[in-house]
Amino acid sequence: MGTRFRKSIKITPGVKLNLNKKSVGFTIGTRNARVTLNSRGRMTTSVGIPGTGLPAFKKVTKIGGLKSRYSNKTLKRFSVIFYILGALLAVMALLLIIEAPAAGILFLIFAGLLIFMGRQYSKAASDKKEEPESNQTE
Repeated sequence: MGTRFRKSIKITPGVKLNLNKKSVGFTIGTRNARVTLNSRGRMTTSVGIPGTGLPAFKKVTKIGGLKSRYSNKTLKRFSVIFYILGALLAVMALLLIIEAPAAGILFLIFAGLLIFMGRQYSKAASDKKEEPESNQTE
């Protein structure tokens, strides 16, 4: 029998850190409208009808699907943006960890998630096959 692990930590109102056995993610929003992004490249957007408990809209996107939508140049730009944001957040976390260790550790987790997302975009760009410029033989 498999084991399960799932923990959700409220950081601020409307922002939660989600930990489970295979990934780390964060959720932004309320119960009826939220966006969730995890380290495996899955982004879930859901909107619900208040008072019914029923979701009105739920969309799941995987980074692997972005390869067909975006060019290599765009994917590389995304990866650079995530790397820079992750590095800046890591520096802030290291400075913050002296004053407030718990907050510094959470910032480090977010930094790691951003750097991992940058790696996913970089990997998607390198996996995407470039079309040959000339197929003619001489």
